[in-house]
Amino acid sequence: MATAVPAHTKVYIGSRGSSGTCFVTVQDGHKPPQHLAPRNDLFNHSPDGFEWGYGGSWPAQLALAILADHLGSDRRAVRLHQKFKFLMISAIEGNHMTRAWCVGVHLSGTWEKKINTLSHPWYSDPRLYEGEFTVEVVELTDAFAGRERNKTHRLNQEDFAEGLRLMAERHGRHFGDFMAKNDDAITADVFLQCVALRDVVYG
Repeated sequence: MATAVPAHTKVYIGSRGSSGTCFVTVQDGHKPPQHLAPRNDLFNHSPDGFEWGYGGSWPAQLALAILADHLGSDRRAVRLHQKFKFLMISAIEGNHMTRAWCVGVHLSGTWEKKINTLSHPWYSDPRLYEGEFTVEVVELTDAFAGRERNKTHRLNQEDFAEGLRLMAERHGRHFGDFMAKNDDAITADVFLQCVALRDVVYG
């Protein structure tokens, strides 16, 4: 159900596509929603889009875009956007821990051709885990050295079971949150690293 927006209120709505890409739209009163312009012309922090949940370049682009749109002053937006990023954009919970080292999680094998029959997101569908499956996790191995060289980890049921065991053995607090359904983005990142990398290597 759509949310009613007062006539003189601007609302910025963030969503994430199936590939993990972030989209932001602007609801300006009763006008039709519009995609938020990234405003790379003012400062090109990130030519690839927006993010939130941490203090990096992609969230900086989002902070700049929101302020430029809301304030109507490019000069003020450029001057204030870094402070706005740290105060507001970085506080939005996201999966920034995972995105710092992982550039993609893809379903492969038999299920890849039937991905449209699964729930959205595909990894939440219990049917996936009833039979054999293969998931590819793409690690950005040289991200911190300034060189982008990717490494692909092909994972199956046994890898996920071993990752869960390692999480319980080495990261009990996060495993406890997982079992108590008190998990968050940090829990998810710890689990994925235990599955793909056999321990928490990043962060």
